Amino acid sequence: MTRQEKYDTFKALHERPGVFLIPNPWNKGEQRMQKSSFEVINLSIESAAAQSYDNHPIAKVNDHEVRISTMTEAYHWHFHADSDESFLALEGGLFIDFDDRIVELLPGQMITVNRGVRHRTRPIGKRSVNLTFERAGARSEALTSPEA
Repeated sequence: MTRQEKYDTFKALHERPGVFLIPNPWNKGEQRMQKSSFEVINLSIESAAAQSYDNHPIAKVNDHEVRISTMTEAYHWHFHADSDESFLALEGGLFIDFDDRIVELLPGQMITVNRGVRHRTRPIGKRSVNLTFERAGARSEALTSPEA
C-alpha cells in the first residue's frame, strides 16, 4: 500500500459521521463517548494538504467556524467587512502583513484582526499551519497589493 493510499484510507475512517474510536472495553468513559454526538478532529490529517494553499472548515461553534489553513505560499491581500478573524499558529509560524507593519505569529501564539482591516498571511519558512476563527459565512474581499 502506497503512502497516499494509507493516507486516503485513514482519512476516510475519520470522515465518517460520529466518533472514530478504538474502544477499550474496560474503560466506561470511552463506552459512553461512543454513544454520544462528540466528534474528534485530527488536526494532523486535516493539515496534510499537498497544495500550496488549503483553508477549510473543521468545526462550527455557535455562529462561528473554526478553519484550518495550510500554506506554503502567501495568500492574497484581503479584508472581511462582516467579521473579525482570529489566528492561532500551530506549525511553522505565520507572518501577517498589514499596510503599516508585519506581525510574526509563532506556534502557540494568537492574534485577532478586526473586521475591515486589510491584511494578508504568509508562512514563516516552507510551511505554515494555523487555525482561524471567524463568523460562519464571513465574506473575504480580495484587494490589490499595496506595492501595485
